[in-house]
Amino acid sequence: MEAISPYISLEKNGIGLYVALIHNESACLQIDANFHPQDLPFFRVSGEKNHNLLCFQVLLDTNYDRVLSTKGSDSITITQSNAATTGRVKSTVRSQDEQLTFLDMHETPTSRWVPPEILYQKDMALALGNLEIFFEHRSGSNHAGTWVNIPEEKVIFVGDSVVVNQSPFLAYANLANWEEDLKYLQGKQFNGYRIISSRNGIVEAKDVKWMEKLIVYIRSLLEPLDTKKSVIDEYHAVIPKIMKKFELTPNESELYFNRLRWGLSTYFEQIGR
Repeated sequence: MEAISPYISLEKNGIGLYVALIHNESACLQIDANFHPQDLPFFRVSGEKNHNLLCFQVLLDTNYDRVLSTKGSDSITITQSNAATTGRVKSTVRSQDEQLTFLDMHETPTSRWVPPEILYQKDMALALGNLEIFFEHRSGSNHAGTWVNIPEEKVIFVGDSVVVNQSPFLAYANLANWEEDLKYLQGKQFNGYRIISSRNGIVEAKDVKWMEKLIVYIRSLLEPLDTKKSVIDEYHAVIPKIMKKFELTPNESELYFNRLRWGLSTYFEQIGR
């Protein structure tokens, strides 16, 4: 793991997701991860202290690679309350993006879901030893999206709200809210912050601005289709236009094309077709 502050470590896991651990001597918060504290150098302590370690886990949205990390976890899981409805969302076909991510494709999304111990609605604060950590519902990229803000360290985790040179996850997105989220992230209150994307690690202000422009462009393509109640093929027809915004290898092109196709299919279902 890479330490980005005395209390925060970041790691890219085997499926390409940037996960994190916020920690002190007696407690930890895992972000989109299921670490075992006894395997981490700063928690290798003996006796009762190790067994009494208090660990929390927060999922930044409902994408399968995050939900999977709850399996076998002993941590206290935190999610935004909309995540509790994920199992009742109309079923959709998995994308090739997900097929490349998971080995066992026979389980349904619902069977992966472990109910969280803590649900919050709008925002929540957690005192982790000497650190105060804030959870904020940001529903742009996902209906159950969470941002994790650690003001003392000037670090914020924004999940899939910002992705660099790859297609966004549109399945459970609200594009108008997403645009507002990105404008908010560019506010003065985040000057000097390190912004952590779940797909790219630490990103820069220019990446946030680029992401805002991308979401505005995608809104301009989809909102007319929403208004005239277009058929699914018309939604799929915008994929090549979106793909022109990226510079990709052939393998990446296939991956992100399929991500968009699956995302738009699910988006189409969510708007009531």
